[in-house]
Amino acid sequence: MVSSTSTAAPPADRTAREAHYRRLLVDAAEAEFAEHGYEGARMQAIASRAGVALGTLYNHFKGKSDLRQAIHDDRLSAAIAVADRATLPEVPGEALLSGIEAFVRWVAAHPAYLELIRREGLHWASPAPFSGAESTSAWESGIVLLSAMVAEAMEVGDLRPGDPMRTTRLAVSAMQVFVTSWNETRTDPVDALVADVRDHLRRAFWSTAPDGPGAAGRPTLG
Repeated sequence: MVSSTSTAAPPADRTAREAHYRRLLVDAAEAEFAEHGYEGARMQAIASRAGVALGTLYNHFKGKSDLRQAIHDDRLSAAIAVADRATLPEVPGEALLSGIEAFVRWVAAHPAYLELIRREGLHWASPAPFSGAESTSAWESGIVLLSAMVAEAMEVGDLRPGDPMRTTRLAVSAMQVFVTSWNETRTDPVDALVADVRDHLRRAFWSTAPDGPGAAGRPTLG
């Protein structure tokens, strides 16, 4: 069972108080959707998890649809920002791996969100897996960023030649398989998950093997 959201005294400032309640409600809704699914979730249960009255919940969100959208908006923006900040190494291939690792670590730290995605059957490689303007924009910006980094890594020879967008979608699809499978049991440490993702991507797309010289004559990627 996903633990209920802990509450704290709201700030005195009205703007800060509104943000405080919104955060509580989004966290509570995420936990409720992850445990019971969107259809099975109840607004009263979400309010209870957040430790607020039902009326307070409706003051902030009209219904479950608005809550689900807020979850995706907040989580995707945060995940993409974390990955973007991690792409600092000068070598394009290493910058790409650093961003991917940061993203994997972020989603691994948010098991309820991973379970919500699994329940909704969202596929990261789809052109627009998320509804809503803000979450769609955040996801598309992440895909564009990743594709640009893939193209740069291909240009300098770190990755095998191919179509950058196709390679990007193949990579994020593989990442989703790894993190979703890991989240089912969570028995392995996150470092092991990250190592598995890095190793798979290197073997699939890099021009050199993880711990040896590149294999001549490998096929291109599209």
